[in-house]
Amino acid sequence: MPSRAINDLLPEVAAKCMTWQKECNLKLGMQGYSVLITCTYRSQAEQNALYAKGRTQPGRKVTWTRRSKHTKRIAWDVCFLKNGKVTYAGPWAVIGEIAEKHGITWGGSWKVIDQCHFQVGT
Repeated sequence: MPSRAINDLLPEVAAKCMTWQKECNLKLGMQGYSVLITCTYRSQAEQNALYAKGRTQPGRKVTWTRRSKHTKRIAWDVCFLKNGKVTYAGPWAVIGEIAEKHGITWGGSWKVIDQCHFQVGT
């Protein structure tokens, strides 16, 4: 089962993630939002299973790669909590700007958008 624990990231990545999450939550809290980490580390077997969805296994495609940054412990995915309820409708640009300020790459700025994804390094 994939991890949601920030401490499963590499130590320097975990530090950036915690700083970023804290700043996001401070900025968004007055609007009733907070950022929830949904995935940090994923084993290669778990990544392979995700890649198989919509290809060799039933379901829709959920990833385009077997070489996820999650397997290297340098990436995390998020959603929002709005008044305590999970949502993917939220101020993505705000948390993306905060990420970039901290040297974190935001998937929402990519050509093929992955707005829930954040990573440190390549």
